[in-house]
Amino acid sequence: MQWNFKNNKINSNNNYNNLVCSVDEIASSKSIQEIKAKYNISQQIIHKFVSEYIIKVHVEKKLSENEFLNKFELPREAKLELVTDIKQQLSKKENI
Repeated sequence: MQWNFKNNKINSNNNYNNLVCSVDEIASSKSIQEIKAKYNISQQIIHKFVSEYIIKVHVEKKLSENEFLNKFELPREAKLELVTDIKQQLSKKENI
């Protein structure tokens, strides 16, 4: 799958397309689903959380991690667990 963007900042990042395509994969991963069940979070919120974290914090760097965490009304522990898991999965994908 190829994504075309007009923003040169995004196009300069070779991993951007791979990371954006990984949103569904990460959001539906076993570890994320365990956190979802533990804190009773809807799949829609999980998907939004994962996609916004990857795009706004990790790729575009428009938000700091703390700014991002304050956007979501979830238990703090849940947000921290989600971010930790997302970071681990992203680091595995970037090392491939």
